[in-house]
Amino acid sequence: MPRRMTGTILAPFAFVAVVIAGILLPAVLAATPADALEYGEKAARRAFETAMAALPGPFRAASWEYLAATLAAVSALTLAVVPKNRRGAIPAPALAVAPRPARRLREEMRAMLTAMRSMVVEVDLNGRLVRVARTAYHAEGFDPARLTGKNIARFLAAPDLAAVRQALCRAVAESGAQHVDFSAGRGRVRRHFSAVLTPLAGRSVMAVVRDVTPLMDSEARYREILELTNCIILRLDRTGRITFANEFAQRFFGFSRQELVGKSALETILPPTDSSGRDLAAFFREVCARPEAYPESENENLRKNGERVFVSWANRPILENGALTGILCVGGDITRQRRAMDELVRRERFHGSIIEKSTDIITIVDAHGRILHESPSAAKRLGRTIEETAGTLLESHMPPDDRTMFQGILKAVAANPGDSPAFEFRRFRRDGSPLSLEATATNCLTDDAVSGIILNCRDVTDRKAFEEQLKRHVFLDALTGLPNRALFLDRLTHAIERIKRKPGYQFAVLFVDVDRFKLINDSLGHSVGDRLLARIGRRIAECLRRVDTVARFGGDEFILLLDEIDDDRQAIRVAERIRESLARPFAMDEGEVFASASIGIVYSTPDYTDPDQIVRDADTAMFKAKARGKGGYRVFHSRMHKQAVSLLALETDLRKAVERGEFEVHYQPILSLSPSRIVGVEALVRWRHPERGLVPPMEFVPMAEETGLIVDIGGFVLAEACRRVAAFNAQAGREEALFVSVNLSVRQFDHEDLVEDIRRVLVRTGLAPELLKLEVTESAIAANSGQAARLLENLRELGVGLSMDDFGTGYSSLSHLHAFPFDTLKIDRSFISGLGRDGDKNGKIVHSILALARNLDMSVIAEGIETDFQWERLVAMDCRLGQGYRFARPAPFETVVPCVSSVAPSAAPFPDPPTLADAPSRR
Repeated sequence: MPRRMTGTILAPFAFVAVVIAGILLPAVLAATPADALEYGEKAARRAFETAMAALPGPFRAASWEYLAATLAAVSALTLAVVPKNRRGAIPAPALAVAPRPARRLREEMRAMLTAMRSMVVEVDLNGRLVRVARTAYHAEGFDPARLTGKNIARFLAAPDLAAVRQALCRAVAESGAQHVDFSAGRGRVRRHFSAVLTPLAGRSVMAVVRDVTPLMDSEARYREILELTNCIILRLDRTGRITFANEFAQRFFGFSRQELVGKSALETILPPTDSSGRDLAAFFREVCARPEAYPESENENLRKNGERVFVSWANRPILENGALTGILCVGGDITRQRRAMDELVRRERFHGSIIEKSTDIITIVDAHGRILHESPSAAKRLGRTIEETAGTLLESHMPPDDRTMFQGILKAVAANPGDSPAFEFRRFRRDGSPLSLEATATNCLTDDAVSGIILNCRDVTDRKAFEEQLKRHVFLDALTGLPNRALFLDRLTHAIERIKRKPGYQFAVLFVDVDRFKLINDSLGHSVGDRLLARIGRRIAECLRRVDTVARFGGDEFILLLDEIDDDRQAIRVAERIRESLARPFAMDEGEVFASASIGIVYSTPDYTDPDQIVRDADTAMFKAKARGKGGYRVFHSRMHKQAVSLLALETDLRKAVERGEFEVHYQPILSLSPSRIVGVEALVRWRHPERGLVPPMEFVPMAEETGLIVDIGGFVLAEACRRVAAFNAQAGREEALFVSVNLSVRQFDHEDLVEDIRRVLVRTGLAPELLKLEVTESAIAANSGQAARLLENLRELGVGLSMDDFGTGYSSLSHLHAFPFDTLKIDRSFISGLGRDGDKNGKIVHSILALARNLDMSVIAEGIETDFQWERLVAMDCRLGQGYRFARPAPFETVVPCVSSVAPSAAPFPDPPTLADAPSRR
């Protein structure tokens, strides 16, 4: 225990001895010198025995300084009150070991008195300092010789002077010791004192005055630190009522000091139950009853605004005279860490519960690391009793790797007592398993109550295991166990750096994408798909060397790094091995599953400086391989990247074109082939680019289909075509109104509101439904034939015509004619352009299509008529409608309209078809 604290505790007992001496002094005044000495000895003996009896056992050994000072004070005062002419021969005192002269005894007692660190004065009831003893107390302006005879009013302020005088009067009136605290000084420099007043003979009082200024300054600094510390500090009584809350606690919980102090924690900062339903009220009462059993806890707390926060508490009992009087609670806000941990644990399913209670292991070792004492929690954690570990070296319970570090910690703590280093080490349990501990070392070697180094150890075994597991999940794919994207990119970065340092070094990257994997997920389920991915990953890994890396890049994509390859063919051989390996069926519980993959290959070059560039090019090559057919591979070429950049620019321009309305509709006439006259038009979209001019449809329609922009574009074409044709029919006055044919894309066909959108367009434009013919390709209905049948029936009920576009090119055209309500067939241009060639096979096909349509009561339109020969053959086969460049190219409606409006109903805008004799030879 520090000596300042010891002095603080022992001073009152010294004052008791002085009181006894004061009671005996009157008898001494009337005695002979020998009697006076005898009375003094008795007073000293009674003071010593009283002080020793009042002291607790542990303090008796350390009480010599104040007891000696008390003895000196009593003896010196006794000698001082006996006049010199009454001091005669003094017999040997009873307490002395050997007879000594009175002069020598007086000098020894005066020496002991001067060793006191307190002031000893005699003061009368008027406040005059009668005598001032010279002691070891020194302070600025304190001179016993100059103070004698002065009045205390010169040094004390009015409130302090009144308090001291009242204490003087009470001491004399009650013939008993009185205690008083006061301050003295001038201006801002003041000192604080604590005095014990003991009445003497007559009307004076002996005062033992102790300077407590350093103690009060220390307490002020301690309170300032307590208020400014960035942690929650609460003091509770045994019932859970808050008796102290520092400033940080008030700010954290949102309560003022008046709202917290005096209130139960259950009424303010602690909810009855937490979010998981745990009974916090019962737990809190248990902590109040047995705080030593809950040195640490983590629980939800409540702010004034109702917000629930998580706080990690360290609870320590407050004892007075061995009895529990309250609890000191120090808390830290762990809300953010707790919520982050909750989310992480839920996502990875590593733990079933976040909150794990743990108690500190407190171990006291000497300077050499020998265990002196351990807390009971050590036995619980380690499975060894305190008796087993006491006296053994702590490092003998550690793995060899931790022993050197621990010895260095001990030396550092011993050399720097003010430091408290934190470190981690492992300690063996009884069963030999290691316990990971996070420790803080505190040097208490000079503290008589401890005489050792305190190690506060916290069990972090679970946290360490979790960190290791988390590291594995940071760089490994949870599904396949392969390296993930982050680890692959790290290794690829090192490979790029190695090219710069090592001449001749070369590597290759293969991007592998499983074909038709979505179909497997949709048909067999995602769990089967996950198991299949894991097996595919293992088969790919079997095709590589140990130095190579295969990683799951995401979804159904894998990426490979072939390190230190000898030639370009090595990467191709790996790709072929992967194809052969994946060609073997996968035996699943649901049956055999076949898989294939498209592979893109990129070779290293010094031009690559970023791993993302290599991955991008490998991905581009993979898409090129997939476009050529499933299960293939392609080696990246710079042209691929340029094409990809061009497509990206095209997509950007296309999106802007939709916003700016850069599209326009051109029309191609549809004619009655004999007699030749225009009966309708086909609406075709065109893009007038502000810089490139008119962009051909084949350059942008596929991109519009892929991005879904075709839905907006197709809606514009439909509305504009219906408006133009409806306006023309209303003004032309023809006996037979023109019809308009509009193409429906695959994306439009999948649109849920297609029928309603068409209905609104017809109503808005005034076009009769039977004058609108919608052209649908076989690819639009092949993906979902059931949904397509319902949609076409709804369109048919609307009254619009339905045409099967590019008839004869699909693999199930006849089944489509049977299942869907088409009324028109459009013969694909590939059959028309081949008329008269290769034995006229295409002519026979066209003839069969026309016969089939007549039998099904369907009309036929021949597409792509470019020559008179084709026109004549179609007329000869009784094909009634057609269109093509032979008659007109697609053009704006203003260009097509004059061809129609300038001809009488009975006339033909185009010449009659040539006879067979006029047709050119097809040899």
